[in-house]
Amino acid sequence: MQKTEPAHSEEAALEAEQLPTTKGFMATLKSVNKYRCAAGFGAFSIVLYAFLYFYNTDLTHIAQATHDGEKTWFFVPIVIALVFSIIHGSFTSHFWDALGVKAKS
Repeated sequence: MQKTEPAHSEEAALEAEQLPTTKGFMATLKSVNKYRCAAGFGAFSIVLYAFLYFYNTDLTHIAQATHDGEKTWFFVPIVIALVFSIIHGSFTSHFWDALGVKAKS
């Protein structure tokens, strides 16, 4: 005697083929996250540059006060440079990753 499979297994196989695979979904999610990260860090970088533009007179006064002997504000330019470096570097990294450009190893 030959064993026959029930008809519902064929339907289940067709449904399984139509369902998205976890690998495909995760790959799509990773590519979307790359674009979101790049856009997020890019927007944050633009906001930082806008703050720098709008508060440039305050920063000039802080620099002048530091030059005149008030040494308590010397860390402000250092912190600003560090934040700009981290945010802009992260944006650049995520931007190139989103485009698919990788360094040659």
